[in-house]
Parts: sequence; structure tokens; C-alpha cells
Amino acid sequence: MLHQTLKTWLCLSVAMLLSNHVNAAALFTENAGNAYYNAGWAFGSSQPNNFGWFTATNVITAPGFAGVDLDDSSELASPSSYPDINTAGKAWRIYGVSGGASGHGESAAYGFLKDGSGKNATLSPGQILSLDIAVNFRNGYKGFAAKDASGTEIFTFNIGGDDYAVSHAATGNGSIGKTYSDNTVFHIAVIQTTANGGTWSITRSGGISAKSTGTYTGAVANFKLYIGQTVSGNANDFYINNIAVTDSTVTNNKKLQAGEASKSSSGNTAQSPVRVACVGDSITYGAGVTTRRTKSYPAQLGGLLGANYDIRNFGRCGATMLKHSDLPYMFCSQYTNAMDFAPDIIIIMLGTNDSKHRGDGSLNSDNAPENWRNKAEFLPDYEAMIAAFRQVNPKVKVFVCLPPPCFPGGGGINDKTIHDEVIPFIRQVAGDVNATVIDLNTPLTGKTELFPDTVHPNTEGSQIMASVVYHALAGK
Repeated sequence: MLHQTLKTWLCLSVAMLLSNHVNAAALFTENAGNAYYNAGWAFGSSQPNNFGWFTATNVITAPGFAGVDLDDSSELASPSSYPDINTAGKAWRIYGVSGGASGHGESAAYGFLKDGSGKNATLSPGQILSLDIAVNFRNGYKGFAAKDASGTEIFTFNIGGDDYAVSHAATGNGSIGKTYSDNTVFHIAVIQTTANGGTWSITRSGGISAKSTGTYTGAVANFKLYIGQTVSGNANDFYINNIAVTDSTVTNNKKLQAGEASKSSSGNTAQSPVRVACVGDSITYGAGVTTRRTKSYPAQLGGLLGANYDIRNFGRCGATMLKHSDLPYMFCSQYTNAMDFAPDIIIIMLGTNDSKHRGDGSLNSDNAPENWRNKAEFLPDYEAMIAAFRQVNPKVKVFVCLPPPCFPGGGGINDKTIHDEVIPFIRQVAGDVNATVIDLNTPLTGKTELFPDTVHPNTEGSQIMASVVYHALAGK
């Protein structure tokens, strides 16, 4: 953590191309995992760089401190569950800590919408500004505010005072729910429906699922993310990721990344990287890997594929393919984020947690969720997910992975079920929907030394998976 005691300006140039509807339905996407941040940001640091979407200011009275940095949203965990909005292991973190009775710390980040020539712009009818935010404790104040060109707030979502509340909107103001959960992700979308108004929605996932909607008056021109008067500790901080402007009137799904927009606005042309989405559970996330940000299988795959590929890790710990289970992937924010990414290639590895059932003799299985009792739904749920990705990008190439073995597993995860039932289902899915199978089971069978906790491959195991996936994608 870099404790900043001076006002810090991060002067960053990005054109969001709001007036140019030729390129893409996704006019602008920005997330903390974008590869170009590696050149300017150190993980856990808020040093200035040459890329990004915001200008940040900090207001500090000693002994307070405040700042903005790249970090890991899993640090919100307290005591164990956490809201994961990372891409490539990263999200933006904002912190503002009072530090004592006389201290004050506040940090704010501002995003300004621009057209293709770099001039200030507003959302046009049909355009949507969206982002993900993650919170744990509700002390102090933290939130998101959409503003018009004059700087007037036209929609504000605030977290604080043991409440989640909306203000400054035309309709829907007030509390949207006081119930607390430490595993809380909010997906916010402001949708410009006319030149002078629109609708807003807040979708909550994690420990509690809920959705709130309303309307606002005006045209969104910029936004503010803010935090202040919290206390020390990562669980008090405010995390943001997956900022996007999309246009519902455009059908081309080609993405325009912030770095590319900057190049194109300066007269240069840039080849859009191939977008690769790694969808999965904790094995994709890299739960068994030390320094998973660089050594999870998606991270190692990115090193093999090179700069022409934009690899995103959408793994969610504990997730299942089955919609009727303890944690369906399609109900998680990672699924929404992967859909918004509109990948050119999708690599799906789910099924390990679907195998959970009780009384099978595996570790701690007596109280395991009975996920596999709904196995008849596995095939249709899998095919529905693939169909959804093909809807956002009809040309997406689909790869389905046979999950690694486990030795013997835990919490009801059953290797025999994976081998005898889950894997045959996945092979059937591939045949039914014309997807390509990647076998990650056979190369790791018998290699117990690569699974320290009996379920999650370590760094070497992830390297093997990355290599197998790479060769499948490369057709070798």
C-alpha cells in the first residue's frame, strides 16, 4: 500500500469514441487487467502512468491517508469470503482512511466521456455506461455518482451508514437493501434512453442476489468514484473494475480497448488483439498457485500466446455449471463480465464442483452440497451457456475442458464422478454444439505431487494445463 500525503493527479488520456458507432457495440472497455498497465503501474502502487480512464485526487488531513492503486479484490476477505471482480488478478482499489479523531482521508477518481476527437461528450440514446464495484464493510462512505456536463449528480449509489442507497435520481431513490454480506459485488449500469434521461440498474451478487432499477434525468457526461473516512485494513477499501460503454444500436461485437482508442485517436492504426476468456472455477482462478497473478494457467497461457492475444481470467472459486447447485457460475459476476468481454475464444472448465455429493468417502463429504443430484440438468445448462456466448459473438470459438483429476478431493468433490459421469457429459456437449474438447484430465492423471491440497494443481500443474490449452488453440 502506498500511503499518499500529497494531492496526486493521474493525468491519463483515453478517447471513448462515443460518437463513432462504426467499430463496435462495445465502444470502450477498461479493466485493471489490461496488459498495457504492466508498463506503468506497479501492483499495489498508485504511481502515475500513461494509460487509463481516470483522474484521481486525494484530500488528506494528518494522520489520514488516501490513494488509488492496482490491487487484488480478494483482499476484501474478512474472514473468508470475498467479492472477486478481478481481471488477470487485478482490480482498482480506492482507499481513504481517517487515521484518528483529527485525521481525514478521502480519495476520488473521475472518468470523463470523450468522443473520437478527444472532445467532451455525453452518452447518446442507446448507449450504456457500466462497471463493477466490490465492497465488504460499510463504514465511512463510498460509492459511484453519474454526472451531467455541468457536473450535477444525476444518479448516485452510496454505501455507508449500514445501508446501500440511491440518491439524486428521478425515481428509485432511497435504500435498496440494508442486509449485509461481506461477499458483495454490484454491477451498475446507467442506460441513456433519450437525449435527456435514462434508466439505471444495480444488480447485486455474491452472498445476496438482488436487483434495483429506476430512472434519471439528464445526459451522462462523466462519473465519480469515491471513498472517505474509513479505517485501516483492506476489508474497508473500495474496488472497481470492468468499466465499459456499450451501444445497443450497434450489432458488431468487435471490442475497442482503451489503449487502441488512444492510438486510433492520434492517427495510428492498431490491430485488435484476439480476446480469450478463461471461464471456470478455482482451478482456473489459480487457487492452488503461489503468485497466481502470473502463474495461474490463464496467466501462463497468455505468456505462450503472446501480445496478439488478450487473455482474461474469469475463474470463480466454488463455481458450478449447474444452475441448481450451491454456486452457479451463470449467477456470478464473472459470467456477466465474460459476456461483456464478448470473447473471440472461450475456454470453459467447469464440472469439478458439480460432482459434489455426500457419503462418497471423500474428505469432508458428510455435509457437502448435493450438486450432482441435479446431473440431468448438466448437459442443457452447459449448452445454454455456450449459446449465450455465441449470441454476443456468433463467431466465437468454443473449447470445453475435461477437468483435472483430484486426489481424492474434498468437500464432496468426487474424482470417480468426474471421470465416469462429468467428463462423458462434456464430450457429449462438444459433439452436440460443435465445440472442441481439451483434455486436461489425462495429462495430470496420477500426478498427485502436483495437487498439494488434492484438488488444485500447483504452479507446475498449471504450466502443464497452459501448455495443453496452448497447443489446442494453436492446432498443434
